[in-house]
Amino acid sequence: MKITEGMAAVVTGGASGLGNASAKALIFCKVDVTDEDSVLAGFEKARAAHGQERITVHCAQISKVGKTVGIDKSTGEFKRFSTEDYAFSTQGILVASYRVASLTALGMAAAEPLNDDGERGCITLTSSAAAQDGQIG
Repeated sequence: MKITEGMAAVVTGGASGLGNASAKALIFCKVDVTDEDSVLAGFEKARAAHGQERITVHCAQISKVGKTVGIDKSTGEFKRFSTEDYAFSTQGILVASYRVASLTALGMAAAEPLNDDGERGCITLTSSAAAQDGQIG
């Protein structure tokens, strides 16, 4: 996809890393990806200011870290990563990624094509290097 001047974009995770680099190169819209209303409000604000985004770079991931089974340092006993912490991580990674991508796709679907091929934009979902390299736990 050819990026042109004035093309609207949404970047999540712009506070650091790949998201920050993308936001500096494009446009940044601050939202809390774990909160549906925050994301909807962010998309609405960005679209009102810049029109339908044609680029979305989703880098935000929020999770709690822990081994499936670890050792409690205070007691020396085995403990497991709680279901609640796992659910929080699922919301911060899987659900947030779906939320951002589906809202962008919905807006792009109704937008005029950018070229004769019918292209309407680009959605990029990133992941941690941990997706490829096994982590402890």
